[in-house]
Parts: sequence; C-alpha cells; structure tokens
Amino acid sequence: MGIAAFTVLIAAACRPLRPFYLRLRDDWTLLSFGLYGATVMAVSMAFEDYPHPHKQLYIFVASLILVAGAWVYLRSAHLWQRALALFAAITLSMAVAATGKAILYANPLLWPREARGFTWQSEVLCTVFLWGWLVAVVMAPALLELLLHPDKSLQAG
Repeated sequence: MGIAAFTVLIAAACRPLRPFYLRLRDDWTLLSFGLYGATVMAVSMAFEDYPHPHKQLYIFVASLILVAGAWVYLRSAHLWQRALALFAAITLSMAVAATGKAILYANPLLWPREARGFTWQSEVLCTVFLWGWLVAVVMAPALLELLLHPDKSLQAG
C-alpha cells in the first residue's frame, strides 16, 4: 500500500504524469486494479512450501479466475460492478487456493505424515488470513471511491 501511495504522490508531482494522476483521481478503482495484479503473486506464494507438482493445477485455476475477474472489471460500466468483480475474483481464487492446500496437505500419498508439522486446518486458515489482507489492501481505494461517488457511471474513452 505504501508503494501505491508513493506512486500516486509521484504522479501528482511530476508534470508528465499529470494526466495519469487526474484519471486516477477521477476513478480510484484504477489503483485497486493495479494492486489487484499482486494477487496472482500471492496465489503462487500460498503454495511455495508445497513440493509436489499437483499444486500447479490449483495455481492455474486460481489464476484463471483472476483473469476472468480482470476481464469483468474492464467490461463493467459502474463503480460498484468494478469493485464487486475484483472482490469476487479475489475471494474465489483464494477459495480455490485454500481448497487445494487442504486437499494436497491432507492426502498422505502426496505429503508423507512424517514431514508435517501442522494440520490442514492451519494451512487453510493461513490462506484465509492472506485473503483478508488482499481484500483490505486491494479494495481500500475502490471503497473510498464508492463512498465518495456511490452511483457514478464510468464514461468510455
């Protein structure tokens, strides 16, 4: 969030970046959309301790959900639709990640019991906490925009 605030300040201060800043000031969901890109990295990092190749399926499905969320965001005309698209995609992709972690961790054929130091519930809870942080950081600018302009429609071009 600090990098996002720094980017906004630099865009406001630098003359060549002034159009970007004015566009951002008119639609804060653009900042949310920029932060949304970090969600793909968060999904892949959720599986960083998993040694087996089966994790790639869950990462792929979660990433597809995030791409679909970005597509819906870009096609939406209302602020609340854009915010809802980002929220729903983050929630669904992290649900896929949590389910995948639970399945992979609980299967003794994929992860030997000797190598486990905690339960599948703690793995899922870790993913739920990650979801909470992602939603808080990504949705904060969009919620600000919705509170300031609740029924604003976006103009194309």
